[in-house]
Amino acid sequence: MNYETLLKFFPLEVRELILARDISDVMLNDADGTVKVFVDRCGQVEFCDGVTMDRQGLVMAIQNVARLLGSDVDGRRPFLNTRLPDGSRVAALYQNGAMTVTIRKFNRWYSTDELIELGCLPGLVCRELVNGLLGVGRKKKANVLVSGSPGAGKSTLAKALLDRLPITDRIIFIENPREIASSHPCAVRWEASEGIPDLTSPTGWHEAPRTVEQLLVHSLRNRAERIFIGELREPNEGWEFLQAMNTGHPGSLATIHADGAADAVYRLTGLALASHSNFSHEFVERLVLRSVDYCVHVERKPEGRRVTELLQIGSDGQTKCLYPLSSSLPVAGAETPATGLFDIRQ
Repeated sequence: MNYETLLKFFPLEVRELILARDISDVMLNDADGTVKVFVDRCGQVEFCDGVTMDRQGLVMAIQNVARLLGSDVDGRRPFLNTRLPDGSRVAALYQNGAMTVTIRKFNRWYSTDELIELGCLPGLVCRELVNGLLGVGRKKKANVLVSGSPGAGKSTLAKALLDRLPITDRIIFIENPREIASSHPCAVRWEASEGIPDLTSPTGWHEAPRTVEQLLVHSLRNRAERIFIGELREPNEGWEFLQAMNTGHPGSLATIHADGAADAVYRLTGLALASHSNFSHEFVERLVLRSVDYCVHVERKPEGRRVTELLQIGSDGQTKCLYPLSSSLPVAGAETPATGLFDIRQ
């Protein structure tokens, strides 16, 4: 399977958008039978006036793409979450004969040096995170949570940081779908999947489903030195991630959707608590504070994607805002502007 084979299902104008180097997302929205096309170009959403597809053409294109990639999408299976050969993601929803599609492209990956040069990553943030992941000046290697909204650049930053780790480290990547390209020779790539049904099979499956939670649990039996989770979404994922961080896997990293660094800590706490509602909020919160050492937040701004916050998290609840020092954080509690200290538990 090659990229050109998949592109042939789309009209020329849409193909050009998919291939454009300055476009990160192509969004195809069915509006009363006419598919309108939007793109994210350099961080700004644009309407592509004059570029359209008919409803049936888009449905057939996505169904062909899905089948070639070993999946399908129709009235019985309305959700599609797959990836193209280059790692780009395709998400689609089929309803009432119409298809809504988002293609998240990965034109290229950036190193930490390139992100610093582009103004996306402050040098002091990079040094703090890399030294933390390597365990420089610490009793143990630091665990990092990368937060941000969809399309903010979480995966790009995570990939750049992971590339700074020793090539001898055994890293287990757990993603849904798989997207980050790793050059580490000792890396293990696992991908969660909804499975492939087979009604002729005694089990009902040609390929059984694999959840992020299951892969996380299994990673503990595979001598993982570090674990990377490509987005924590579900309660059990949050809980198992915390367990992994507390069972000999320091220096691990995960991404999560949140509106700010402190919000990411709250969200991880909420996910884990939802998985084990019989535990007290205080117990789960303290587990999070013992497990995560840094939370770095990225945002998509008019001038581009930027790291906007870095929190250093202490197990005693004292959290230091390392970047920016003068920020006003959306949390309660006493804050000292000179150091950015506050108690995240309040």
